[in-house]
This record gives sequence, structure tokens and C-alpha cells, in this order.
Amino acid sequence: MTKEYGIGNAEIQRIMDQYVLKQGETMDVERLREGLVVLIRENNEALINDIKELIKEK
Repeated sequence: MTKEYGIGNAEIQRIMDQYVLKQGETMDVERLREGLVVLIRENNEALINDIKELIKEK
């Protein structure tokens, strides 16, 4: 089994649901942009934490 780095699929789905896929509403570019910014920031933070853990292991 391969280790996944960054945020997990459940977190990605939560962000997409919160910012992009709101039912009954139309998606606008601004909301898409907000969701992508959150996704990138949270993923970067998770990647940094994963890298720190890998460094500790060595």
C-alpha cells in the first residue's frame, strides 16, 4: 500500500462540498477561487507536516 501525502480524500471532499458543490446554488468564480485557496493552503500545511515526520524518521 502506498503512503498518501498531503490532505486525505475525505478532507478534499469536505472542502469541495463546502465551497464548490453547494446544492441548489450556482457556482461562481469567486466561490471556486475561495475553495481552491483553502484546498491549496490546507494541502501545503499537510505536506509540510508529512515532510517533518519523514525527516524525524531518518
